[in-house]
Amino acid sequence: MFNRIIFSKRIKQLRKCYKFTIIDFSTCFKIVSKTSIGAWEKATAIPSADVLADLSTFFGISMDWFAGFSNIPYTNESIENAENFVLKKLIEIDRDTTYKSFYPNEYLNAETRKELYSLPVRANIVVLSHCGYIPFKEDELNYKPKAISKFENAVKYKANLIINHLYPTVQVTSNHKNILYIGDLDQLLKREITTPIYDIESSDLK
Repeated sequence: MFNRIIFSKRIKQLRKCYKFTIIDFSTCFKIVSKTSIGAWEKATAIPSADVLADLSTFFGISMDWFAGFSNIPYTNESIENAENFVLKKLIEIDRDTTYKSFYPNEYLNAETRKELYSLPVRANIVVLSHCGYIPFKEDELNYKPKAISKFENAVKYKANLIINHLYPTVQVTSNHKNILYIGDLDQLLKREITTPIYDIESSDLK
């Protein structure tokens, strides 16, 4: 039986792991509202089976872990399903395939990905792709020139430091947190960091 108390604790644990506010969570995971997320965390509501499956795909988390049937958050199947989804999304929004310059071949190749990246790191990469790279590409596609504030200009400058080698002429509109996610993603993909930056299994979160 689905354990709503365990789910409420684990969805909050997951949100805190990625340093999401409830608003951040609902912004990245566009399917649900902040009201729904708040209700989940209070154990006054549970997601539908479809939304639970979408959460699993978004975070690379096993549905059994969400439901309280298992204490193991990641499985090969949950991670591979999440990776297939995010790579399909990359192809859809990045038709000029510039993502192939950002995502190294050892990650894009399924076999070397399994050898070189742990399941928790691969889960981080999936989530950071959803919250960092993909929104950046969407901003690029939808960009319209506008007057920007000094703060926005500073954010744009920092973003260009991170991704200038890929997008030297792009006017960046991404927010500060989005830029931090892109930086974290870059370090994980290049294996400059080989342990998860956002560790769901950390004792500090339990």
